[in-house]
Order: sequence, then C-alpha cells, then structure tokens
Amino acid sequence: MKTLLVIGEHPGFVEAIRSGLNSEQYRVIERSNLEEAEPLLAHGLVQACIVDVELANVQGIWLLEKLRRRAAKCPIVLYTGDKKWEWEEEAYLQGAAHVLAKPVRPRMLTALLERLWPAATAPVPAAPAPLPAAGPKTVGESAANPVDVKLLAENVNFYYGKFQALYDVSIEFISNRVTALIGPSGCGKSTFLRNLNRINETLRDTKL
Repeated sequence: MKTLLVIGEHPGFVEAIRSGLNSEQYRVIERSNLEEAEPLLAHGLVQACIVDVELANVQGIWLLEKLRRRAAKCPIVLYTGDKKWEWEEEAYLQGAAHVLAKPVRPRMLTALLERLWPAATAPVPAAPAPLPAAGPKTVGESAANPVDVKLLAENVNFYYGKFQALYDVSIEFISNRVTALIGPSGCGKSTFLRNLNRINETLRDTKL
C-alpha cells in the first residue's frame, strides 16, 4: 500500500482524491499546509505528494521548491484551477511529476500514479538443473560384453503449458544396477519419474 500526502485547504479536494482512489492500494493523509506536512516529508513517510495549488502563480512555484527541498525523491503531483503553459513549464522544470487541471479525474490520477511505481518485471524462472547422466561404465562393459539396458531415455523435454520442466534428459536404466536420481528440489526428478510411469499423460496442457 502506498501512502499519499494531500496538501490542500479545501476539504472537497481531499475527499475527491480519497474517494477516487482504491483504498486497498492507497492510504491518503491530509494536511492543510506545508508546515503541517513537514514531519511526514522529513521522515520519508509518504510515497507521493498531491498538492492543490489554487492559482498558477509564483507562490505555487515557491511551494513546489520548498517541497523539493524537504523531500527530493518524493514525486509531486500538482492540481491547479488556472493552468497556464508558462507556469506548467516552470513547474516541470522545478521537478513536478505531473501538472493537472481541476477537477480531479480519478481514472486519470490512478493511471498516472501507477506509472510512478511500475510493477517489477516478474523474474524468468531459471532452467532446472539437468538430471545426471548415466554413470561410467564398469569393468567388463564393452562391445563384446554389452550391458543389459532395461529402459532408455534420450533427449527428453517436457512442458507444463509454456513452462519447460525437463531439458534434454538422457539416461539408461541397466539391469541389476541401482540408479539414483539426485538433484535439488524443483530440478525435475519427480516429473521425469512420472513420465516414465506415463502418469503425466493424464494431465491437461502438458507436452512431451
């Protein structure tokens, strides 16, 4: 949840902000002037500041400069009822994130706030470690004395939907020999065994 500091003397402005935003995503704190808001800014307790600037004049720029000095990294959104392009340009040059004209339009404000904190890109899952290949040949294994392979898997790839769980797994299961599948959690041991037992064939959205 993000904490928004709203600075404005008119209760209707603050209420328009509060009622227009999702209360599960944003907590709105109201202060009537910069002096009342200073403790919150000084301790970094807010993630953004929304300011009601009554007139687009030099006093609004001074207020913006004071805010920037107290909380340099806090995004500032200005609302004004008299939006002039010269003043708007100066406000952006002084560090305003957005300059908006009143009245408050909740959908626009929500979209702009979301752009201030873009969702982190979901990490791409790392490829599971491949299962170990068959162990080295023992004494006596040769072309003249071949081993008895009971089960053979070659270049096995398996998908749960778009997620690839097995990558080119090859292994031999030899008669009268213990074969162990060893690896960290999530590397695909159980998935590979379910393929051998044909259990995965009963699952939807899988591909071998």
